[in-house]
Amino acid sequence: MNQKSPLSKEKLTTEAYDQIYAYCLRRLPDRESAEDTAQEVFCAFWEGPEFTDEMVALGWLYRVAKSKVSDFYRARDRRLKNEAALSLEDLPDEAVPAVQDEALRRAEAGEFGLDGSLGEVVRSLSEEDRRLFRDVWIDGFTYAELSEKYGSSEGAVRTKVSRLKKKLTKLLREYLWPVLSAVLIKTVFHLFSGWV
Repeated sequence: MNQKSPLSKEKLTTEAYDQIYAYCLRRLPDRESAEDTAQEVFCAFWEGPEFTDEMVALGWLYRVAKSKVSDFYRARDRRLKNEAALSLEDLPDEAVPAVQDEALRRAEAGEFGLDGSLGEVVRSLSEEDRRLFRDVWIDGFTYAELSEKYGSSEGAVRTKVSRLKKKLTKLLREYLWPVLSAVLIKTVFHLFSGWV
């Protein structure tokens, strides 16, 4: 009985890499994601079974590539869903000023998207809360600096900032819900109007 010997994985990798990379590149948003995914495919290939037929090996590589591309989008969708679920109170205190400084500066001036929704919310705050908002998210004061400025303990300042985050989150939800629901209704109406 004539049994075929396994194909060389080095040779198959060299011959098939460009095809698998091109497949990933057509299906993923950027080169970096395609390179990472192709690399994952070939890591699985090296850990996977031995092949005696080149076409079978290539088919296996494409199936793994398809699976890895799906994994990429599932992971991205989970990450986006988790990010969308985050509210201001979930953000680390030290991250907020660094990440949102310019956006919040524009928001207070009423230049933020959705007709300045964050700006509207900030303007609806009391004078004391607006001052704290500016100190924390626009001017980037640390808790120690705020403690000195307001003449209270860091713990008291942390509590004030935490309460302000919760207040902002609640106001934003209240402000944005009618806007978002109106957009959703218009979109659904537009979709269904083509079927009438």
